[in-house]
Amino acid sequence: MIKPSIKDRIHRGPVTKTTRVWLGADMDLIEQYEAAARERDSAPGAKTLGGEGSKAEVTARMADLRERLEEYAVDFRLRGLGAKAFERLTAAHPPRKAEGGELDPRDRLGWNAETYPSALVRAATVEPELDE
Repeated sequence: MIKPSIKDRIHRGPVTKTTRVWLGADMDLIEQYEAAARERDSAPGAKTLGGEGSKAEVTARMADLRERLEEYAVDFRLRGLGAKAFERLTAAHPPRKAEGGELDPRDRLGWNAETYPSALVRAATVEPELDE
């Protein structure tokens, strides 16, 4: 089998990846899940460090919490931007100038920190269709 060249790989098109995001989830629920995961991972034996039960019980509690979190899950299919699209997007959101013409410290990364992130998410999202 012949491996594709770097040029062929670049011209194949942008890479996409599906990422699950939990939108609008109760932060207490997320913190409970994360605490249970830490408890499970730190348990040396039959009893957990917190003394709240076995690893199996903690794993079952995590499954319940994960099921409750699923109603907030949204799968985003994201694509990488090509160099030209990235340059155009960055140019459309230039850093702001502070008084005296100096770069606004909030925009030290080279783009408008207020407008660029949401524009980047929109440009990179294939699915779901995003509204305003």
